[in-house]
Amino acid sequence: MDLLLIRHGEAETIDYDESGADPALSPLGRKQADGMAAYLTEQQAVHPIDAIVASPMKRAAETAAPLATALGLDIAYDERLREFDANETSYRVIPPGEMTQTQLDEILAGFTSPDFTSRVRVGIDAVVNAHRGRTVAVVCHGGVIMHAVAQLLGAPDLALSLHVENTAISRLKVSGSGHTTLTSFGEAPWL
Repeated sequence: MDLLLIRHGEAETIDYDESGADPALSPLGRKQADGMAAYLTEQQAVHPIDAIVASPMKRAAETAAPLATALGLDIAYDERLREFDANETSYRVIPPGEMTQTQLDEILAGFTSPDFTSRVRVGIDAVVNAHRGRTVAVVCHGGVIMHAVAQLLGAPDLALSLHVENTAISRLKVSGSGHTTLTSFGEAPWL
């Protein structure tokens, strides 16, 4: 099977929402999602996508929408593909060079949480098992993609060394026996 892991577009900042921060795409994020969808639609004749699975968080769902519309596919949502910060009350993208140690520690605690890494593993395994022999686009989050790539390659410590830009695509081939090959990482010529 071919697995395309796609990070969501840039999201809006939410300073505080007691019910949980689940930001929509920013105007730039919508342009990024449209660019990704156009790029994959142009490739459809050579690399057809059979299914789309997404995190139900707004930023991922809104990124998947233009691709689904362009390809005439429905989106299947999977709660296990939510980001590690899914239950936080704020959302703000902080460039790595501008993070305080406290912010970095909080992110690393969520990113390395056994609950999160286990949830990602189960979610990605479910996608792979449900779509053997097909090509599936999975629209989710940076943390999910970093862990999924590392887990599929059998190198879990690699996750902390990866970075994925908004709407970038990482392509993996998964054989029937489960052997995985990374064929591209962070592909985003529309950015």
